[in-house]
Amino acid sequence: MFLYYVTRMKNPIKILYILSSGHSGSTLTDLILGSHSEIESGGEIDRLHDYISERPPGRGEIERVCTCKKNIKDCAYWEAVLSKIDSDKYNIGANIESEEIEVFEESNFKLIEAILEVSEKTIFCDSSKSYPRLVKFLKSNKFAVEIIHLVRDPRAVAYSVRRKGLKLNDESYNFFNALKNYKKVNSKWFSEFSGLDNYHLLKYENIVQDTEKEVKRLMQELGLNFEKDQFEFWKNEHHNIGGNRMRLQNHKSIRKDDEYLSNISFKDWYLASIKTFPQLKTFGYPILKNMA
Repeated sequence: MFLYYVTRMKNPIKILYILSSGHSGSTLTDLILGSHSEIESGGEIDRLHDYISERPPGRGEIERVCTCKKNIKDCAYWEAVLSKIDSDKYNIGANIESEEIEVFEESNFKLIEAILEVSEKTIFCDSSKSYPRLVKFLKSNKFAVEIIHLVRDPRAVAYSVRRKGLKLNDESYNFFNALKNYKKVNSKWFSEFSGLDNYHLLKYENIVQDTEKEVKRLMQELGLNFEKDQFEFWKNEHHNIGGNRMRLQNHKSIRKDDEYLSNISFKDWYLASIKTFPQLKTFGYPILKNMA
């Protein structure tokens, strides 16, 4: 607790902001980072309103489950956090996404300060992935932001989108539309941020293939030491919200999801590789399937 107060008195709140397309491994990355003794991960904190509003979201109470597997209203951690913002706790979920920069800044500062105080940590990890949210953080002098641009092979991302669409029987989850969106946002983000000192490129494939090496590299860039607990995130208690439901499963290893390699047809692989060739080159992905 003493470390938290000393750090907060001297500096703005330090935020590790995960910026990525969906289906790129942000939940896994968030859990790994949040297992560090100085980092508290909140998950997709921009979805807090869905968790604490009086009316549950359309898909029911499952959408209110904290990573500790308790409903957020029964979670002692979140009860402690929300009690610190007291009268604002039912408005905070909406206010942290306000378009008014002053409201955004004040609400996020209040919420993140409460989270860090309860967790007794000094750095907050936000895996909301939203570009507009990141931009508002960058405009504020109350936050010191490190941008973690997380990427994954675009063909794997597009396959995951299509797989989700098949499960939901929703044709809007389209393979080639996903590729188009991937190209648009990741090219924009790389162009806009890669020249900054607080920009860090992270590849999903590197995380799952050699977790210790990749996380050590990132920690060094962030001025932190790698801790063994990050390699075994499932041994720690987490209170993330939102994200992939893998956060609620009992994992005992980190392994690559490479289902896409055997399920994308030759034609789709060929077309996808042509359409995303500049991004494959920028982020260091092979053209040929047998090299992926």
